[in-house]
Amino acid sequence: MEAYSDHGTVLDENECAIVSTDNMTQVNVLMPNFEDDAKVPPLVIYLFACAVRYDKDPEFVQEMIEWFLNEGNTKFSS
Repeated sequence: MEAYSDHGTVLDENECAIVSTDNMTQVNVLMPNFEDDAKVPPLVIYLFACAVRYDKDPEFVQEMIEWFLNEGNTKFSS
């Protein structure tokens, strides 16, 4: 991922990303167009699962944040 445009970073055709939107309150998943019969890679499914779980299960999200911070990742604590 090295390309940039006036809209930001451009993903390569074989890259996927979770992006924060709406003032960092929502998440979107950006992914390539897969053919109807293509096998979706496990990491892409995982990213979608994270995005859906963020939207549907705030208690799980809070638990994961607490776990992450308790692992010593204090740079991210507020």
